[in-house]
Amino acid sequence: MKHKPGRKEIQKASARKPVDTQSLLLHARRCMDDHIPGKALELLEKVVETDPDNAEAWLRIGLCWGMSLLENLPSIEIWGEEKDEELMVENAIHALEKAIEFDPELVTAYNAMARIYMIRGQEEEAIELFNLSLSIDQSQLDVVDELQEITGSPAWELLDKETDMGDDEDGF
Repeated sequence: MKHKPGRKEIQKASARKPVDTQSLLLHARRCMDDHIPGKALELLEKVVETDPDNAEAWLRIGLCWGMSLLENLPSIEIWGEEKDEELMVENAIHALEKAIEFDPELVTAYNAMARIYMIRGQEEEAIELFNLSLSIDQSQLDVVDELQEITGSPAWELLDKETDMGDDEDGF
């Protein structure tokens, strides 16, 4: 007669099974696209439980918490309940900072934080973050446009002076 595994044995076996972080991240992205941040957060928390240094998971956690602000949607519309804006901002910023800690070149995290700061009226912080993002990747024309709008400075003043603008050796 075969032994039929009990619930505890199944739980132990499933606990030993490695978590497929890529599948969880993909599923979380789909939930985010469908404006279901609560479900996305559940999936992302599973990722960071097994891989606490996963920058993409932290980025997506930050984007989930910031979704209402960044997309200018009432929190009840995407969360199904009213959420404290201050709590959402704190959670978003914390997660985005973690994403940057684990991947200092993750421009999406800098840009999301900058946009949250802009919404909150903290222009200086936003400008600093947009500038950090551009120092990593100057091809972000949307960020250049946003900085131009905030600062009133032309694009050539915003970009690194070392950037090749097509001049020859004599500067002509």
